[in-house]
Amino acid sequence: MNVLMSAFLVFTSLFWLFGFFSLNKRLKSILVLVFFVLACLPFYEGRYSFITLLYSFFDTPSLFCVLLCLLFVLRGLNKDFSFNFDIFKADTKKAFKWHSLKQVLSFVLIFFAFLIVFLGELNLIPFDLYHSSYFVQAGFVLLFLVLLFLCDQIYAFLALVSLCSFAFGFSGLFESFVDIYLFLYSFAFLFVFSLQILYKRLRQ
Repeated sequence: MNVLMSAFLVFTSLFWLFGFFSLNKRLKSILVLVFFVLACLPFYEGRYSFITLLYSFFDTPSLFCVLLCLLFVLRGLNKDFSFNFDIFKADTKKAFKWHSLKQVLSFVLIFFAFLIVFLGELNLIPFDLYHSSYFVQAGFVLLFLVLLFLCDQIYAFLALVSLCSFAFGFSGLFESFVDIYLFLYSFAFLFVFSLQILYKRLRQ
């Protein structure tokens, strides 16, 4: 099950990557499937694929990360095949429209919140939230949820749902929505978004 979750993240990353190119939906779908199959094929010692190696390095993705990836894929399919589901619509063409701005602010919040957690765990900042008291962790999570709700209500709802894995004892409080996959994904999103803004400014 854990490897399947990692495989889904690889599929989402490929879906996201090819979404930036001006490809028709059929070609994009073919490329995503071809590269995903290659990622599943064993190439190391006859039994390790790219996905299993990824899982061995970074462990299981958080439920919040999986839910966000699922939302992203559904939005992409909604755009490609015109399903007209309002909840899955996302305006990505006009970077300064309110909907896109909310998405960018959400990933800025996710990136810096997780950066604080990871730097503390590596003892690079004076406070370690990962090994702090339950009261401090709960306060940090509550603040994160409130700020995320102000940025994007759908993302905040998914973060709240992801805490069910903590409530049912499947993971710790932070492990339910903090992981290296989502941290890298938010970094990649903000990096590409910054390049797009820079490119538009240079063309003006």
